[in-house]
Amino acid sequence: MDSKASEAFDRITRLASCLLQVPIAAISIVDESRQWFKSRVGIDVSETARNDSFCTCTIESASVLVVEDALTDPRFADSLLVTGDPGIRFYAGVPLHLPSGHALGSLCVIDTQPRKLNDQEIQLLQDLAALAMVQIDLHQMAGRINEVTRLPNRAQLSEDLTNVCLARPGRLDTLLLLEVMSSAQLQSAVRAVGIPPLEAALRTIATILMRSLPEEWISTMSGKRVLPPSTQRPRTGRRTTLQRLCSPRSANPS
Repeated sequence: MDSKASEAFDRITRLASCLLQVPIAAISIVDESRQWFKSRVGIDVSETARNDSFCTCTIESASVLVVEDALTDPRFADSLLVTGDPGIRFYAGVPLHLPSGHALGSLCVIDTQPRKLNDQEIQLLQDLAALAMVQIDLHQMAGRINEVTRLPNRAQLSEDLTNVCLARPGRLDTLLLLEVMSSAQLQSAVRAVGIPPLEAALRTIATILMRSLPEEWISTMSGKRVLPPSTQRPRTGRRTTLQRLCSPRSANPS
């Protein structure tokens, strides 16, 4: 989440808007509390609260979710997105599933007027969602993005460290490793609660780090968070954040 805009994803949302003749199309990514738009057409906001999102219902479904008139659908009639801006009446979304089965988000199209989709249009939306997943898979195939946290992984960290050393030979830098839990603790947690809650916790931690620190500082390494050397000296606010993250209280919350 919170990654930079991508023309590859923007092409897909533009196609969805044009081919299905709707004013709004978006590729959304969902975490525990919010819906963030990786790409969007026809709306200005970059994110909404998850509680208000149609995408939450989409990722819980196995296929396309179609809401022909949100005002007559008890699941959405009271949503702020329906009663307020942008005034959603029609919604259709396809869940975006990673190979692990985790639902990352959705590709959706929206209209401010009630409408229906025929079988051909539903198939078109599914095809566009498949194209979105191809783009996501390309990032993973390149070995640069962690599937769970969506942060740069060990391979990207190694390249970043190499680039730092080449750019500033002989300079002493500090690499900070934030260990969420030990291998033994991880195994115990998996046995106790299973994998999904742990993945949810990792995504929450990733979100906190992304909001607190510059994007170029953060990588992921097998459940750990790595803060690579920055080319700039930390400002006071960033230094305070690092101190808070590394404090014993942060490492062992009561």
